[in-house]
Amino acid sequence: MRDKFVTGIASGFGLGFSPMAPGTVGTVGGLLFWWAVLTLMGDSVAVRGVLLFGASVVGWWATTGYLTRFQGESHADPSEVVIDEWAGVFVALLAADLRDPVSLLSAFCLFRFFDIVKPWPVSAGERLPGATGVMLDDLIAGAIAGLLLCAAYLGAARFSL
Repeated sequence: MRDKFVTGIASGFGLGFSPMAPGTVGTVGGLLFWWAVLTLMGDSVAVRGVLLFGASVVGWWATTGYLTRFQGESHADPSEVVIDEWAGVFVALLAADLRDPVSLLSAFCLFRFFDIVKPWPVSAGERLPGATGVMLDDLIAGAIAGLLLCAAYLGAARFSL
């Protein structure tokens, strides 16, 4: 029972088992989950914080359990584990306007770009062992995406004055 629960969380409720582009499919699932929760519960800093904290802490726990059970001592980032994509896109979405589809799509695309390309410091985070490395590279990719989205908003506001 515990293995199924851990696998369900780590795989983004099964999205990580997608035969094509599981990371992207998992990220879409995370984006939709973010949007649904904020739409139903209200878009507040508290709800955003709980989502990010939950995905990060529960994600690290589930990833640790999944790696221990199915990967042994391997430090690889299995493609079916996509809770790290959820946490990473949640960081990028902190900068997004829930009511603006372009903003949401921009956060998604920027996050996926940095998660796939893995420039430094994303690549440095990925080299850490176990669940820490699995989660941290996506959190860093999300932070870079979010900062760029914030910079774009500031630039747009500056030029619209």
